[in-house]
Amino acid sequence: MRKILIVDDNRMNIAFAKGCLEDEYELSSANSGEEAVAILAEWRFDLVLLDYVMPGLNGLGVLRFIRGNIHLREMPVVMVTSSEEMEVACLDAGANDFVKKPYAPEVLKMRVARTLEMDDYRKKLSLLVQQKSKRIEKMQTSIIANIANLIENRDRDSGQHVKRVGFYMGIIADHLRKMPEYEDQLNERAIRNMMQASALHDVGKISITDNILCKPARLTNQEYEVMKTHTVLGAQIIRQCLENIEEEDYREMAEQIALYHHEHWDGTGYPEGLKGEEIPLCARIMSVADVFDALISRRCYKEVHSMQEAFRIIEEGSGTQFEPAIVKAFLSEEEAIEAVLERMER
Repeated sequence: MRKILIVDDNRMNIAFAKGCLEDEYELSSANSGEEAVAILAEWRFDLVLLDYVMPGLNGLGVLRFIRGNIHLREMPVVMVTSSEEMEVACLDAGANDFVKKPYAPEVLKMRVARTLEMDDYRKKLSLLVQQKSKRIEKMQTSIIANIANLIENRDRDSGQHVKRVGFYMGIIADHLRKMPEYEDQLNERAIRNMMQASALHDVGKISITDNILCKPARLTNQEYEVMKTHTVLGAQIIRQCLENIEEEDYREMAEQIALYHHEHWDGTGYPEGLKGEEIPLCARIMSVADVFDALISRRCYKEVHSMQEAFRIIEEGSGTQFEPAIVKAFLSEEEAIEAVLERMER
């Protein structure tokens, strides 16, 4: 049976409401606003039947408490009022419906039943939206993974580079989010977006010719200038391909990572020569993750560095190529980084 909390300072009113509803619902009661708040903090109900006029904390105050509580804010509330002014105030504060005193039993039953029915509809609709969002997210993830695989197949020596880099970014970001200066920027959604968007950081390499991308020797200055364009090209590709994706924050992050992951903390990077915090945080994190994995991975133009050598090179780049705080976070998570490498072949 659905659970309803009846809140009224008049015991006769509570008894009357119970008489109207007891055949269909499981009922509890509170004799004041303060008691109602205490009960709601401990127990969950499907609906609250709430009297407006009470001494101390009145019904409007209880309603505002409910709507301000993250665990209660969706709970249906039917207010018991005696004037049009009260009704306006209750609806403005988020009441689902109201009944006027004195109310007829059938009117009360219908108001409660209709409110619960609308809440059921809202929950079903919310579930459908969530399911659709998950399907869309799964499809987007699949598309991104396929694009990343396409990049890997062209840059044949990269192996599972894009996957490992995503894990590194998650490890670094999760460490940084515990620090006051980063906690506002690194919530769970931002970190998830960052890890997914990291797969597209080198998407611009699709436009680089094989004789440059796969050259088994050092690039000439002219070839290097062409290679550097993969950042700008990648941002353009992302902007065009993800134009219709609803999650604007994800699209923006993917574009920033692709465009700025070769910028340096001291301003000597490319394509724009940004410096310090001018570089988006997601790109600053990607810079460390990308360089580390490139160091420990075999490429057509280089041999593998040992993991300890790679950590040393990252540390040496602190304050010049990389943000010091990010380097410190990365180095402090050495065990987690090693665990990623053990799980995934290079």
